[in-house]
Amino acid sequence: MPVSGLVATVEPSADVEAVRLALGREPAVQLGKTDGRRIPLVVDTPDPQTDKRVWQRLNAVPGLLHLDVVFVGFDEDRQPDCQHNPALEIA
Repeated sequence: MPVSGLVATVEPSADVEAVRLALGREPAVQLGKTDGRRIPLVVDTPDPQTDKRVWQRLNAVPGLLHLDVVFVGFDEDRQPDCQHNPALEIA
């Protein structure tokens, strides 16, 4: 089960909140606290194929400059937790 820790950087001319809302529409994404033009997020998917599709959708978000990968893990024994959990928010 792929789990990725990412940091999204918003283009200087884009609306940060609009990008944040677009990223947050993806069910496999949990957003952390926005810091300027950077939005930390976790992508938690059940398999590599779903992970690839989520990445493609995230990269197509208007106003997103790029995604930095902080962490990628694969845990075969764990079911994905795609529900919002405030305890998992990145501070």
